[in-house]
Amino acid sequence: MPESPFFDRCVLFRDSDHLTSCGEEIVAEWIAANETLNALSVKTAAARRGLKQGHK
Repeated sequence: MPESPFFDRCVLFRDSDHLTSCGEEIVAEWIAANETLNALSVKTAAARRGLKQGHK
C-alpha cells in the first residue's frame, strides 16, 4: 500500500483509524490482488493445528 495519504487523486484516510470510501476501494483492490486474506487464513489454520497438536 502507498505510504502517502493520497493515491491517484484519492485521499485514503478520513482520520488515523478510518479510510474514506475511495480509500476502502483501493485497499480492497490491493487485498484481492495480493491474496492477503487467503495468506492470513492459511497462517491462522496452521497455527490452530499447531495448538491442537500441542495439547494432546
